[in-house]
Amino acid sequence: MTGQQDTAKWEQIADDHAAKVSATIKYYLKEIEDCATRDRQLSVAVMILGILTPVLVAQVAVWDGDVGLVLKVGSIVTATALAVTEGLRKIYAYDKRWAASYTALLALRRARADYKIRRLGLPPGSEEWKKNFITYQNLYHDTIAKETQDFFTHLGKAEKQTEADTPAT
Repeated sequence: MTGQQDTAKWEQIADDHAAKVSATIKYYLKEIEDCATRDRQLSVAVMILGILTPVLVAQVAVWDGDVGLVLKVGSIVTATALAVTEGLRKIYAYDKRWAASYTALLALRRARADYKIRRLGLPPGSEEWKKNFITYQNLYHDTIAKETQDFFTHLGKAEKQTEADTPAT
C-alpha cells in the first residue's frame, strides 16, 4: 500500500468515526430533550394530582347525593392517577436518564474537540495521528459504555425497589 493510499484509508476511517460520533451526539441531544420534557410533564401531573386528590377527598364529607358520588369517584380516579403517574416517573427515571445523556453528550463533545486540536498538523496515518485517533475512539466507546451501564444500573435499582414495594402473596 502506498503512502497516499494509507493516508486516504486513515482519513476515511476518521471520517466514518466522525460521522458516528456526530450521529451519537444528535441522539443524545434528542434524548435530553425528550427526557426533560417527559420528566417535566410527569412532575407537573404529580403536583396537580397531589393537590387535587386531598381537596376532592375533603369535599366528599361535605357533599352527598349525586355531587357526593361524583366527588367519591373523582377522588378515587385522581388518587389512582397520582399513584400511576408517580410510578411511571420512578420507573422511567427521566431525570436520571436526562443527566446521564447530558453527561455523555458533554464527554463526547469534549473528546471530539480535543481530538481535533491534537490532530492539527499531524499527517493522517502517522504514529502520533494513530495514537490520537485511537485515544479518541476509546473515549467514545468508554462514554457510550458508561451511559449504558448507568441506564441498566438504574433499571436494576428500580426493579429491586418495585419488588421490595410489592407485598408477598
